[in-house]
Amino acid sequence: FLEPGATPEASRDHFIATLGSALGLDFTQTTQPMTLLSARLRNLQAILCLEGFEACPGATPTVLEVLGAAPHSLILLTSRGRLAATEGWACELRGLTARDAADGGPEAGEPAVDLLVACAQRAGIALDGDTDHACLSRLTRQLDGSPLAIQFAAQSLRLMSPRQLCEKLDSGGW
Repeated sequence: FLEPGATPEASRDHFIATLGSALGLDFTQTTQPMTLLSARLRNLQAILCLEGFEACPGATPTVLEVLGAAPHSLILLTSRGRLAATEGWACELRGLTARDAADGGPEAGEPAVDLLVACAQRAGIALDGDTDHACLSRLTRQLDGSPLAIQFAAQSLRLMSPRQLCEKLDSGGW
């Protein structure tokens, strides 16, 4: 919901507008949207979830400003890298495991591959017999074992084979 590479000012304005809209605020009659947002957040008890925040590092000061305005709320923020924040907790999560050929090859029972297969099956996508386990393992490693990315990849298997998806990821075309 924030554009990658946006300037800090644009990220701030967009973040405030998007959050305000989600909270039902109308900023058309004010020149001070943060003041209106702060008033709404002051007594709000909520968990604000922000996914994939590494794409908008310029918005970090705004998130801290919003957090300061919402003393009874929490912000759950996910990022592939640490943010320059002076408060809060960082909990480093690793992706699900998938073995590499250098580690002795893929094996049945790999959590990342099992998730990919289960999500594909749940979506009604049949992985044909030509899809070897090594290809699925490679695909999940390319996705760093991220459960969310694996679920999205499973949906992409409607449009292309696992090999084609690996090639697309290899070429940076995704």
